Amino acid sequence: MIDFQVDEYLDLVFSEDTGDVGTTTGVDLQNQRFRVAVTAVFDSLIGTIDRDSLLQQLDLKANRISRELEFVDEVSEVTAYPDFEQENKYIVELVYTTGETEAVELEG
Repeated sequence: MIDFQVDEYLDLVFSEDTGDVGTTTGVDLQNQRFRVAVTAVFDSLIGTIDRDSLLQQLDLKANRISRELEFVDEVSEVTAYPDFEQENKYIVELVYTTGETEAVELEG
């Protein structure tokens, strides 16, 4: 599978050499799909519930997203937690069975 590549702000990435839209595949595509889905959930929740409920809902929905995506067998843990250094910032961490991690930083 292949898709357009987006950056951490979900803006399209363009090749500096050719100006073409970048593409992504494999693990990078899986991480991107997870990041986009978690960001959409966060955007729908922010401002509608208190901080503790937000974290709980974010954790539950991020775990559901990881199960719904095709790479669930490769994931050992999904956790949502507040960024203790910056208020109103949250991190959703995806931990693969290999020990590699993908962190989605959310602010709002």
